[in-house]
Amino acid sequence: MIYETANAYYLRTLMKIGGIESHFYYLAQKYGMYDLTIFYYQADPEQVRRLRKYVQCIQLTPKDKVICENLFLCFNSEILEQAEAKHVYRILHGDYLDMVRRGQLRKDLIPVDDRIEKYLGVSRHVCRTWKELTGLPAEFIGEPVVLDDVERPLLFLSATRLSAEKGWERMKLLARELDRNGVKFLWLVYTNKPGSNPGPNMIFMEPRLDITDFLPVYDAYIQLSDNEGFCLSAVEALLRGVPVIGTDLPVFREIGLNKKNSILLDLDMKSIPIDRIRKIRSLKVNYTQPEDKWLDYLEPVPTEYHYEEFKVRATSRWWEMRMSAVDLGHVPQPGEEWIVDTERYKMITDYEKANGIKLIEKV
Repeated sequence: MIYETANAYYLRTLMKIGGIESHFYYLAQKYGMYDLTIFYYQADPEQVRRLRKYVQCIQLTPKDKVICENLFLCFNSEILEQAEAKHVYRILHGDYLDMVRRGQLRKDLIPVDDRIEKYLGVSRHVCRTWKELTGLPAEFIGEPVVLDDVERPLLFLSATRLSAEKGWERMKLLARELDRNGVKFLWLVYTNKPGSNPGPNMIFMEPRLDITDFLPVYDAYIQLSDNEGFCLSAVEALLRGVPVIGTDLPVFREIGLNKKNSILLDLDMKSIPIDRIRKIRSLKVNYTQPEDKWLDYLEPVPTEYHYEEFKVRATSRWWEMRMSAVDLGHVPQPGEEWIVDTERYKMITDYEKANGIKLIEKV
């Protein structure tokens, strides 16, 4: 097949993600009114789908021929064997000098080619370092960036076990409805056992004990349980000023969830107020937690318990034995310092005595 186009841009492989792939996308949006064709040999289907909204994209075979006015290359040059172009340009997307200095690229592999008419750098820095590395001049061409005016996506949080009563099926249903109605969101689910078939915008995260410290980052906390005895997570969220999306449970009403601070959904999930959820940032949470009566039952005897922490420094023995510290989750480097409590300190020193080794020093 012979393909004719005014402007041809070639990259051997369009990856699922990458700076050059984004470069193509922005270039296509800004200059797609001109005859521009992107040629490739392999490509991620999603990348091609989004590019084709703006420019022609063609998968080449070795038997094809390209005829064009201008041919733009990144670092792949094989298309030159099957192309006729009045002008051939190499677009410099990287700091090749720094890559060579760091050993990330061999100098004999830098993309110098006698068939290139001009080297064009996406930044003036790239142009300078290219000249320093190769002795060849490079002209500045720049990088267009085209961003749509969009409403800021919502960021949701759930921190829950996904056992049967915690509403995983409702969570998936809500995510699907939000997707179907064009609501842009990311939903981070901190859990010890991920559920199956999450939506494209749901992300499973490892549980963490300090999750309440991060609550203010989120636009809403979601808990779609069948039932709850109290729901500490909902109270924690409201105390941090974060509205709750929950099921309409009697206990939620008892602990103070209402239209001013929350969106409560029917258990059958038949009437999901998409517009209210879309505008959930507008809820201004002013919440006081329910009272408790523990002092009616606790014996007011002063405690004799004393908690103590120590800073310790690792010896080289951890590294020599390739032994991981359970409280750190890795093998301590010689001289690494961390905090341990009394029980952990005793556990390590007892191990030292039993094995005749020295693992830590108290700082």
